[in-house]
Amino acid sequence: MTTCPKCHTQVTDTTNFCPECGEELAKATSNSAWIAAMQERIKEARHKRSVSKTNSILGIFVAVVGIGGAIFSSSAGISGTLVIVLWICGISGVLICIVSIVRQSSHDDNVKKLTDQLAKGKK
Repeated sequence: MTTCPKCHTQVTDTTNFCPECGEELAKATSNSAWIAAMQERIKEARHKRSVSKTNSILGIFVAVVGIGGAIFSSSAGISGTLVIVLWICGISGVLICIVSIVRQSSHDDNVKKLTDQLAKGKK
C-alpha cells in the first residue's frame, strides 16, 4: 500500500492515479491505467450518490414518524416533552432529506463529469 501525496488516501502499489482525488501517483505508460483510475472514480461517485439517496429515504421516514407522531400525540391530548421531541425529530428528518437531495444532485453532476471525461479520453 502507498499513500497519495495530495489527499493521503491509502491506495495499492499498482495504482497509477488516486481514486479519491485523481492525483497521478506514477507516470502511467498506458491509457488503460488512466481508464481504470477513471472507472474507479466513477464507481466511488456512484457509491456516494447511492448513500445520499439512502439518507434521503431515511430522512423521509424520520420526518413522517416524527411529525405524524407529534400530530397524533397532540390530537390525543398528550402534551409536553414527548410532543416537542417528536416535532424536533420530524423537522430533523425534513432537513436530512433536503441536505441529502442536494448532495445527491452534486454527486449526479460529478458522475456525469467523470463519465464525460472518460468518454473524451486521456488528455
